[in-house]
Amino acid sequence: MRAAKTFGSFINDAFPLIKEQFMEEKGLEVESGKDICTYIGWQERGRKVKRGETAVKVEGKKLYSVPLFNQGAPVLDEKGRQRFTKLEKGWCLFHIEQTEDLTLSK
Repeated sequence: MRAAKTFGSFINDAFPLIKEQFMEEKGLEVESGKDICTYIGWQERGRKVKRGETAVKVEGKKLYSVPLFNQGAPVLDEKGRQRFTKLEKGWCLFHIEQTEDLTLSK
C-alpha cells in the first residue's frame, strides 16, 4: 500500500515533467494520471505492455521517505523504531497506447 501511495504522490508532484518527457521521447500526449502506469500497474489494470515497447524513466525532484535496511534487515534507532531516509524517487512508466487489453493477447 505504501508504494501505491508514493506512486500517486509522485504522479501528482511530477506530472508536468512526465507530460514533457513522454512528448519528447515517445511523441505521446499525457492528459491525466490514468494515461500512464508502471509495467506491473498495467497488469493490475488488466492490460499488458506490447512487445518491444520501452519505458520512459522519470526521475522526480521531490524527496520521499524510504525505510533503511542493512543486509535485508530493517535498521532500527535506539528506541527500536525503524529508521527512514529521504531519497529522490524515479519510476519507469508506460503510456496506455503502449499497452493492450490482456484478453486480446490470448
